[in-house]
Amino acid sequence: MDIRDIRTNLSEVRNTIELVSTSFSELKSLTKERSTLINDVKNDYSVYQKAIINEARKKSHNVRTKVFPSEVNLPFNEKTYDTATVKSLYTLINYINIFNVAKKLVDVNKNLNNDIEDSKIILKNTLSWMVTGKNQKEKAVNAYNSINDVIDSGFIDKVDNLLRMRRSIDANLAEKTFFDNPHVFVDVLNNVIESKVYIENDPQVPNFNVIRKREKQLRSSIVKAQEVASEFDNLKRKTENNAYRLVENETTSILKQIDVEELNREKKGIRTSLLKEAGYKTISDIIEASQYKLSSIYGISENNAYAIKKEAEKIREKTSKTVRIKVSSDNKTEDTTRLLSSVYQFVNYKDLIEVTKKLDETYRNVAERAANLMSIYDDELKWLFASHDEKNNYIENIDQFDKWQLNKYITNIKKVSDIKNRLVNNIGISDTVVWDFFEKNSAKCFTALDELVPGLFGNSDIFYGLPEELAEKIQEECFFPEGLLVTLRRYQEWGVKYILHQKRVLLGDEMGLGKTVQAIASMVSLRNTGENHFLVVCPASVVINWCREIEQHSKLRAIKIHGDTRRLMLQKWIDSGGVGVTTYETVGTLDIPDDFRFSMLTVDEAHYVKNPEARRTKSIINLEKKTRRVLYMTGTALENKVDEMIELISHLQPEIARQVSSLAFMSTAETFRNRVAPVYYRRKREDVLTELPDLIENEAWCELKPQEKEIYEKSVFAKKTAEIRRVSWNVEDLNVSSKAQRLKELLVEIKEEGRKVIVFSFFLDTIRKIHDYFSDVCLPPITGSLSPAKRQEVIDEFDKADAGSMLICQIQAGGTGLNIQSASVVVITEPQWKPSIENQAISRAYRMGQTRNVLVYRLLCENTVDERLIRLLKSKQEVFDTFADISVAAEANREIDEKTFGNIIKEEIDRINAEKAGKVNVNQEGGE
Repeated sequence: MDIRDIRTNLSEVRNTIELVSTSFSELKSLTKERSTLINDVKNDYSVYQKAIINEARKKSHNVRTKVFPSEVNLPFNEKTYDTATVKSLYTLINYINIFNVAKKLVDVNKNLNNDIEDSKIILKNTLSWMVTGKNQKEKAVNAYNSINDVIDSGFIDKVDNLLRMRRSIDANLAEKTFFDNPHVFVDVLNNVIESKVYIENDPQVPNFNVIRKREKQLRSSIVKAQEVASEFDNLKRKTENNAYRLVENETTSILKQIDVEELNREKKGIRTSLLKEAGYKTISDIIEASQYKLSSIYGISENNAYAIKKEAEKIREKTSKTVRIKVSSDNKTEDTTRLLSSVYQFVNYKDLIEVTKKLDETYRNVAERAANLMSIYDDELKWLFASHDEKNNYIENIDQFDKWQLNKYITNIKKVSDIKNRLVNNIGISDTVVWDFFEKNSAKCFTALDELVPGLFGNSDIFYGLPEELAEKIQEECFFPEGLLVTLRRYQEWGVKYILHQKRVLLGDEMGLGKTVQAIASMVSLRNTGENHFLVVCPASVVINWCREIEQHSKLRAIKIHGDTRRLMLQKWIDSGGVGVTTYETVGTLDIPDDFRFSMLTVDEAHYVKNPEARRTKSIINLEKKTRRVLYMTGTALENKVDEMIELISHLQPEIARQVSSLAFMSTAETFRNRVAPVYYRRKREDVLTELPDLIENEAWCELKPQEKEIYEKSVFAKKTAEIRRVSWNVEDLNVSSKAQRLKELLVEIKEEGRKVIVFSFFLDTIRKIHDYFSDVCLPPITGSLSPAKRQEVIDEFDKADAGSMLICQIQAGGTGLNIQSASVVVITEPQWKPSIENQAISRAYRMGQTRNVLVYRLLCENTVDERLIRLLKSKQEVFDTFADISVAAEANREIDEKTFGNIIKEEIDRINAEKAGKVNVNQEGGE
């Protein structure tokens, strides 16, 4: 194409633009007038919706009896109507006529709006027209032509005519319009009568006000649910900032104690004497000073000032990395309170998001569907033009509203939104609320901080000692905690993922780190993926403990497969699933079908199977063939018993056992630890609980042996209070005492972990028996008869004693006035009537200066007064927690008195009699 062709094309384009622009100017003028008229039409459209409905309601009887005297669906016949009847309905007819005309004009108006948008390109300049694509040009020209067609068809005149109809209602005109085109009116009237919408008191007529309100509520609830997540990131940042601020302030506090002389540790020739003379005595002073101020000191150049600041920053950075935050109720600083306040918000908001997520999962789809359904016929006009079937279908669906429980969704989302606003705006979150929440939910708080600010408490090892390659795989493992009733610490969740990923492992976490909880959590996760049968093998003394822990910390069902009912319970476990709990002695007698397979085997105190020739070891190995997942657990440090370790892991992963056999001599070396990491995992307290010493309370339940039970029942029937309370300790030979044997087992682990223990009892006879039975590790007991000077000598001796040593105290004498931080395990031999006495006793070890987590064990016997006492004390504690701030008598109400204990004895007598009667009945039935 040459220049002449281009010029010719340009000339044609210009002519087209001029022509179109001229025409569009006329269009703009017309549409401006049209806009005013159409606004009036829209108003009519709304007005006549209501007018038609009201008039139809008034005339409904007349319409039914005179217009359609026979069947509803009778075809239209002009002879059916007389002129007088039609004239009596002229207002209704005129309304319908106006409405139908207005509806068409509004539809036309909608098309005009769309066409005007499409034709806007015509108004642009020549250059825009040239660069526009062919399809777009055609669309614009077609739209322009459509607009002209509408205007040429007399659109404005029709609007004017409609407005005249609106202003003047003529009966003769109505009659003529009706008979000219009666079907238009009859169709509307048919709808009115057929659906019975406008007949007075018709129960099928929806309450449109209620429907509109419900639709608005639903859409608002959906939006509120979406808004919950919007503030979460802000709360995360707030918590992180408060944590870093706490670290920074702690760092500054330390730097204020570091002499400025530290700048010269590496002999860099910094003239610290000049700095001191100028008032800069600590590293903190240097950090706060600007480089300019330092260079203004006589004898300090700009280069020197730069070097000083750089060295001080290095010290600050190094110090910051070594800071270990301690959060304790004994040290409520402004910084820790601020941090815990944001943690309170974060933790509760995280729970709120989970609640919202569950609500959304349950109701969101049906809520949106209901809202959309409600919008279909949310006013009278839409209803008027619906068919009979559409109306019935609508009513049936709307009636489902309550069945869908959408009112519950609206109510709960409102509660969620209110809580969200309270949390975000810090409403009602006082320092007291924050600290109370921390004391009751410390695991949640520390887990949140571990998640947000790894290393805040001095533990920067995010892999908890595992080799990086293995740790990355563990990190990706899925954990499904639904049904777990306890919050896991981050290291515990890591342990669960390790168990799940590696499948056959030995968990050797130190005492008190929650091996049992990790095992239960692993079963819960497997249960959520469809697994159902789990088996725990443990020493007989902890069977009761395992059953209670399972049911306390999860929704799993525990089934005790032990004792006379073991065969019955085994079959129940096989049939229904759950967690079967059995003993090393029982497991060899269980007749499990050869083809039966279960999901996971947990072997507690796994060092029980270290001897390959022992019968129980062989029984466990046979069980392992029936499952792909095996978890061994032991608190014993196997690094010091490497042959025992290799024997145990040979049951789990024989290949690894073979690989490390030749490395046994270097069991403490990193190479050896890395080799066994896929099968043996052990964390120490200092590895994972670095923030503060924890108080970990345990109920150590025991099952009475026959001889103990006989003595106990005699004491109950004789109503001997002291004898009853000394259950299990009132046997002559502690070898048959279940509590003594449980204490003996604890002592093994206590010694292994380098701990010492204080044992408290109310009774002197119990103290004497324990001292005599454990004489090789016991120091002289502390009782009320011991002089203060002698008491201190015993404590000093205990402080110097070896790990595994035991100090026995009469609880009234040892509960006050003693500081025994060298002990980190507390054993209470029987429930105390005054909880305050127990708390004072525990505080002898759990106090400021304690560097280890304190483990408390309450020795309790099942099916004895211990069970009733502990339950009653717990309920009293709950009441105390609720009312202690308003009642000075609350402390006294927590205590057990003689009358209360007398009632407990009566209940216990009834229980024993009922048990004996039950056994007699069973025996008689069996004899028959």
